[in-house]
Amino acid sequence: MNKYRIIDNLPFGFDFHNHSRKELIKYSEWFYQNKEIRMAELNRTVERFIGKMWQQDYSINSLTELNLFLLNNIKSENLSKQELEAKKKTVPDYITIQPWDLTVESRSLLIDAGIYWGEVIIHNNNTLHWEQFFSRNKNDNDYGHMIIMLKNSQRINPVWLMYIQGLKIIKGTASHTFLNDLYSIWTSYI
Repeated sequence: MNKYRIIDNLPFGFDFHNHSRKELIKYSEWFYQNKEIRMAELNRTVERFIGKMWQQDYSINSLTELNLFLLNNIKSENLSKQELEAKKKTVPDYITIQPWDLTVESRSLLIDAGIYWGEVIIHNNNTLHWEQFFSRNKNDNDYGHMIIMLKNSQRINPVWLMYIQGLKIIKGTASHTFLNDLYSIWTSYI
């Protein structure tokens, strides 16, 4: 059976702050061109894991099996000494750096899950849509990312949200219903 196909065609990594607006627009183009492809890859992979058809129907119930899949498939790997030292140089000394990071496959799965989770939000709230976020502050965590804008200038960055959940999975602090929980929390702002 075919193995999960990781994302290997991003226009650049996830260092959004170091790219110009023109370069970041290429990410938006990538997102719209690949969104359906990535959701199909996620569907195929989840179905292979659960051993049956996954109802990728944008319902809240569809998040339950995706949640189980993520809890069982997000993995980490130890950083090399060089990688750890390089990472430490990017943050102040008082911040503790973990000696591990998510695997490339896990990061790809979390992007795919973020896209699907965002689509669930949009399909169940038809006034919402994806848009690329630009602000005057390039240090804003959402700068250049694809977000879903809510009322009162609240916004959801589903891909970043899934990355955070991936870290929680590795640490053992993720809820067994985190996708549904996040859905409930964020839709309360709509």
